[in-house]
Amino acid sequence: MSTIVLRDKIDYLNSLRGIAVLMVIFTHAGLYIQTSLLDSNTRSIIADASRGVQLFYILSAFTLFYSIYSRKGADTRQWRDFFVRRLFRIAPLWWLSIMAFIYIRSQYTFSWSAILSNVFFIHGFNPKYINSIVVGGWSIAVEMNFYLLVPLFYKLCKDLNRTLISFTWIYVAMRLISFAMATANPGVSTTIWAEYLFYYLPHQLPVFFFGFMLFHIIIRKDTKLSPVAIVHAAIFLLLCYSFSKDWFMGQCAMLFPLVWMVSKAPHVKLWNNKVLQYLGKISFGLYLVHFGAVLLVKESGVLAYITQPHLQFATGWLLVTALATGIATLTYRLVEKPCIALGNKLIERLESRKILY
Repeated sequence: MSTIVLRDKIDYLNSLRGIAVLMVIFTHAGLYIQTSLLDSNTRSIIADASRGVQLFYILSAFTLFYSIYSRKGADTRQWRDFFVRRLFRIAPLWWLSIMAFIYIRSQYTFSWSAILSNVFFIHGFNPKYINSIVVGGWSIAVEMNFYLLVPLFYKLCKDLNRTLISFTWIYVAMRLISFAMATANPGVSTTIWAEYLFYYLPHQLPVFFFGFMLFHIIIRKDTKLSPVAIVHAAIFLLLCYSFSKDWFMGQCAMLFPLVWMVSKAPHVKLWNNKVLQYLGKISFGLYLVHFGAVLLVKESGVLAYITQPHLQFATGWLLVTALATGIATLTYRLVEKPCIALGNKLIERLESRKILY
């Protein structure tokens, strides 16, 4: 694949990440900024923009399969190198965020078990810890736990038909697990338990399969469906939209055509431009720091001078985005880039050592 074609693909993927992070900030600005005076339709749009997190998941699955596919044969220890890259990409800024939020949220007391579970990315297995320190940290738990399953899914989802069939069975299995978990007695409040059942990996896992399918369709040009795969697709659609009304997965499914559309028309500046590409490039840091930016904007009191509700919300969203972008730019340059480079150097050293011995 030529460098130009590869660059184009990276650009539109970054633009989609930019759209995803703007959606997430849109929702969280609405949570912390006065929205009670907004009309119900606007409040509904604000809430639904939270699907930006699931757009991140789809893009993550797409990018990981694409990266593994393009590096095939280049890494002698493919999966070891995969996990090293992921660790150096995510962990340093995540650990810094844990320290920052412990300081920012000093009014709370965090136990050592909560802190250590976050440090080692196992906070997603405990309803009390999954979203306990870093606001929005539940999604990092889901993402890191998903990485452990990528080698299995890459073998399982070798083409579009197998991916679609696997997706349907995973979706059914995860729904059954969630139904069973809903009747459990976890020893926490019903509110915490309900939130946990939304955040935890089994509920989010099927979303990643949309990214796998898009990889096969867009990159491998695999678009032919077998009769068996079509039947499985019909089963999913019936379960999602008819029998059990899974509106969450229905909304996530609507992100599938969005990614496909952008991939087919990357030249359209509306959804692929320098601003979105830059926001996408720093989107991981932007996601982690924007919660702090929301609190700063709220505490500043500047929005109190704006009385029109829609204008107040729009101003708050723009201020949060601008402030968070400035902070994320610093974290990208000072933390993310150096640590990614360090991870690549470690892989090179491990590869050269193998050659020597």
